[in-house]
Amino acid sequence: MIGFSIFCGVSNAFVRNYDRWGVINSNGEIVIDERFENSYDFHNGLCRARVDQLWGYIDYTGQYVIIPKYNNVEDFFTLDQLE
Repeated sequence: MIGFSIFCGVSNAFVRNYDRWGVINSNGEIVIDERFENSYDFHNGLCRARVDQLWGYIDYTGQYVIIPKYNNVEDFFTLDQLE
């Protein structure tokens, strides 16, 4: 299964290998290893990603900026995006 996304000004695709999600670039190279149980599109530089049934947030390199410790999370947004 593949889902498309654009971040860092480059087209990328979320890919699923068996039961894990990762990201590849338009050349088919792995950008973020397939290690997440679930993940969503990037919003304001962060992507929610789940490992061991807990949610956290990763950056464009796949590194956690908020470690997985939550049962449920939503996308990051700025207050002006609510208006």
